[in-house]
Amino acid sequence: MSHMPRPSLSLWLKLAFTAWIVGWGPTFWVLLGPQNYFWLCNLASFLILVGLWRESRLLLSMQWLAVALVGSLGAVDVGTAWLNGVHPIGGTEYMFDDANRCWPA
Repeated sequence: MSHMPRPSLSLWLKLAFTAWIVGWGPTFWVLLGPQNYFWLCNLASFLILVGLWRESRLLLSMQWLAVALVGSLGAVDVGTAWLNGVHPIGGTEYMFDDANRCWPA
């Protein structure tokens, strides 16, 4: 039984994502506060970083699935609401509420 060596992840990918976290992490802390790191999508960013450097397929696939699934459902909900005003999944209604608007009307 021959064991093929597992290809390692590219160093440029690890360094690029590390640079992203180094910029994003402190900025997020200043703008929104540390409590926002408890949102699973934000926590996933740090777990992806760990998974990249440890080259953990399990950790990376768990975070990718969680972020991709939730992100895709959110995108479908926002996109459908933007096109026809209906939220088929729900949970993104706040994005269309004028009281939450972050930009000038």
